Amino acid sequence: MQIRAMPRLSVMRASIGQAGGIVKMGASVSAGARSEAQETKVGGGMRRIAFGLAAAVALVGIAAAVTFRPDMALRVATGFTAHTLCSWAFLDARDPGVTFREDVATEPGMGLLAPLLRFAVDRAEKEARVSVMGFFGARARFTDGRGCRLVQGSETPLAPLLPPRSSAPPLEIDQPRPAVEAALDRAFASPSQGPPRHTRAIVVLRDGRIAAERYANGFSPTTVFWGHSLSKSVTHALLGILAMAGRFDPDAPADVPEWRDAGDARATITAGELMRMTAGFPPDETWPGWDRSSRMWFVEDDEAAFAASEQPTDKPGVAWAYHNGGVVLLSRMIRNRSGVDAQDFVRSALFEPTGMTSAIIEADGAGTPDGSAFVWATARDWARFGQLYLDDGVVAGRRVLPSGWAEAAATPTVQADRGYGALFWTNRGDSAGAKQRRAEGIPADSYEAFGYEGQWVVIAPRARLVVVRLGDDWSAEHQGVPRLVGELVGAFGQNWR
Repeated sequence: MQIRAMPRLSVMRASIGQAGGIVKMGASVSAGARSEAQETKVGGGMRRIAFGLAAAVALVGIAAAVTFRPDMALRVATGFTAHTLCSWAFLDARDPGVTFREDVATEPGMGLLAPLLRFAVDRAEKEARVSVMGFFGARARFTDGRGCRLVQGSETPLAPLLPPRSSAPPLEIDQPRPAVEAALDRAFASPSQGPPRHTRAIVVLRDGRIAAERYANGFSPTTVFWGHSLSKSVTHALLGILAMAGRFDPDAPADVPEWRDAGDARATITAGELMRMTAGFPPDETWPGWDRSSRMWFVEDDEAAFAASEQPTDKPGVAWAYHNGGVVLLSRMIRNRSGVDAQDFVRSALFEPTGMTSAIIEADGAGTPDGSAFVWATARDWARFGQLYLDDGVVAGRRVLPSGWAEAAATPTVQADRGYGALFWTNRGDSAGAKQRRAEGIPADSYEAFGYEGQWVVIAPRARLVVVRLGDDWSAEHQGVPRLVGELVGAFGQNWR
């Protein structure tokens, strides 16, 4: 099957001076024309970045300084920019100017701040350095096999890792079907009204074989994509691996040392409540740049310690709220219970058995792999991850996840009106979110990993389909993925909505 490349709309390449392996740029490029971010109905994933940052630059009054900490928002901005430039440059060898223009300057609120940012990507030192005109500096450094992390001066040293090896069979490719190709045409095309649709990659597996695959210009089967909150579903798999080994019980109290003091109400919170986001914590993606998630990811050295400091606003099990800090606490549990180097454990226990040889999970300064937002992989490897769940945790006859672990991920959380399972979104049940996605065409038995800006891994069990859509769009409605999945089901002669 021929892999088709689609034109990338409005892609410009900056003229960037390079000397001694250092790429330097004063960011004077505007963010370009995009509409303001809209509410994501499927939710979640890294609505994080600088972003209200125009306010941090243009409206720094005394009241704002006391209430909103513009300095913190600016540190978030430089931390996010350094990490993003570093990861794309060294995981994928992408042009830093293109990354800045397409993945940094387009963030909500960054239009006014972008001209003030100064950055350099040092290929010899494998670092990205960013400041706001020399202030609020941030540095991110790449380590082979581990990806990038912010350099705070107190981070745990980590040695390079060897690339993963796998005995999983290669993905076989089927002949294209006209109806399937037509569905992909529509998924890449921009709508007649509104902003352009920035679909970057689509891979469709049917019964474990590639039934369709397409990429926008500048992206390919070897491109390593940032999964954002797809990472949470990877965390679900890692917890399943520990559960199968008898080292994790979702019904047991979460293993958080900071909550063990006598009388601490958080001591009763279970790991399963963290997985289903019913632990009682408020949403931590509220005003990007000012919120706890942004600070945790791009300012704090020890993310789990920061997450553990939060106080709940409800009793456990009462309400649902999208919460990244709880997933970071689960990530620390994985680190502590793996018994080995945590990133090496993720590689050997999950990525190698599933054939995800491109995949990387990045860590914080404390060495905790961040399973809330920082897994990278090619589109094909994201499809392999979806196939693992479609096949109930079995790859080439080898059981990687406990029997029924995938079904538990898709089981609705009753408190979640947006249609959430356990670290996956679900289209089952009577929630408003599930009903809406079904009305848009997605099969009623399907569930998905979903990440910020349109990263999807949809698992449709009855249709035997895995659909990966990766892109750069703020609005879930704009991405059109439920309709795409429904069209693909129909293209294979099925009608299971």
